[in-house]
Amino acid sequence: MEINTINLVGRAGREPDVRYFESGSIVANFTLAVNRRSRDEEPDWFNLEIWGKQAQIAADYVKKGSLIGITGSFKIDSWKDKNTGEKKEKTEWHRIVVFNEGLVNVVQQYLKKGAQIYVEGQLTTRKWKDEQSGQDKYSTEVVIQGYNSSLTMLGGGNTGGGIQNDTTQQNNIEDSSQVSNDMDDEIPF
Repeated sequence: MEINTINLVGRAGREPDVRYFESGSIVANFTLAVNRRSRDEEPDWFNLEIWGKQAQIAADYVKKGSLIGITGSFKIDSWKDKNTGEKKEKTEWHRIVVFNEGLVNVVQQYLKKGAQIYVEGQLTTRKWKDEQSGQDKYSTEVVIQGYNSSLTMLGGGNTGGGIQNDTTQQNNIEDSSQVSNDMDDEIPF
């Protein structure tokens, strides 16, 4: 099972760049700024690519500064290998950061390389300085912290690690993460 969904609410950073093709297809590209919790921090910027009827709507109505909400997916590159004819896909890697102490303990104990997980969290980009080169670097991470986040272990992985299909063990892990989520210090009101 693979899920590749992203939900964002933010403001358009520029007017959409719209292109029409001879085939009748249409694509709109623009940027979206998503504010962080603190007003003092810079927003996270996302490059959006929208096709078809939604692209035409964006072309007609989205202006710089427009508040919009989107549901979509990360773009996954795929191609046909010239030598073998086999379909290939680029794997998208996402850095996951867990700040919930109880969930960290569950992850340390049970999460193994190759295990399938389902993650909901805050997508954030942080800036840091490379000590060797002195240049600014950026890391985009899914942060699991607070009441709007979750990590669910779905089963084993390619290496034989991860959680087995034993329902008692799986239920215990889900219960542990649920208990730790309920005890977060952040109150949603």
